[in-house]
Order: sequence, then C-alpha cells, then structure tokens
Amino acid sequence: MSTDIFMFAEVKTNGCWEAVCDPNDSDNYDDWIFTRGQDYPFFAVLAGVRNYEGYEPISNPKGLPKEASFIIRRESQKDRDIARYHSYYTLSELKNYNWTGLPKIKGYVIKEEYENAMSENGDRLYSTWNEHMLPVLQKQGKEVIEIFENPAEESVKEVIHNLTAIKEHFKVQENQVRIVFWFIG
Repeated sequence: MSTDIFMFAEVKTNGCWEAVCDPNDSDNYDDWIFTRGQDYPFFAVLAGVRNYEGYEPISNPKGLPKEASFIIRRESQKDRDIARYHSYYTLSELKNYNWTGLPKIKGYVIKEEYENAMSENGDRLYSTWNEHMLPVLQKQGKEVIEIFENPAEESVKEVIHNLTAIKEHFKVQENQVRIVFWFIG
C-alpha cells in the first residue's frame, strides 16, 4: 500500500493561526497547498514515515497543533479513520534542519527523462528508481544512468520557497508561517 501526504499552510496573524486557503471555496487552492505525492525520502525527514534510508527525522510527529485553524481541523477529520502521523513545522524549523547533510543515495533514472529535466527549460521532474527496478527498465528498452542524489532536498526547497512567499505576502515572521501535515496509507 502506498502512502500520501496531505500538507497545508497556515499563517499566524492577530494572534491566531489561519489556513492560507480553504480547499472548499478557492480557485487558487493549488497555489497555496503543497501536495508531495509519494515522496518517501521527504516523508522520512518530516516524520520518520517510510524511512527506508534511515534518515534522521526533524522530530517525531507532534500531532495536530492545539491552535490549528478551523479549516485544518475540518480537513484532518475527513480522513480521521485512516490518517496518521499528524505534525507541523514553522518555516524557521524547516530552514534550521541540515537538509544538505542528508546522505546521497544511489538511484537510476531514464536518461532521456533526466536530460530533459536538467535542460534549461526542463521541469526538473524525473523519477528515480532503485536497483530492484533496474532489470525492469532495461527489459523495457530504457537507457538508464546511475545518479547519486538527496531526493528530499528538492522537495524541501520547494516547500521553503512557498512558505517564504506566504511569509512575505502576509508580512509576518518565519515562526508565524507553518506547514501542517498528515499521512494516509
């Protein structure tokens, strides 16, 4: 069974935490929500979930924040029977973690997909496969190359970038913007 993350942004203004966006009534929901799909190295660092590489998590899951906004509490209740490992981090906490100190892991990429992603106009999206998938890819006639990377690093850069944009938009401090997340699966 796969695992997915549900991640929301909150900002603290006038002493209260509020969701940056309500998924039920916003046209720009995708601009303010972070969906990471099945990014297991990122999950491992956030909460020790699917931690196949033995990464040191930022902390153990802390649960939903007591002062979570109504929207976050409402969204977390939708999957209450199957959601787990609820937690949260401020922008400060994410920036203070040593993301570049994580060990690089060996993986395989489809050469054409990787070269396109690394090109000037590439979307930087490519799939990294472990050694168990190598024979499958080769049987499919895919040309693969070996790479070493820190797969969680790109995800956290995106989240930090988005939280920084929120911080600047709302003119608040780094400890007044955060992600709240949980896992399903």
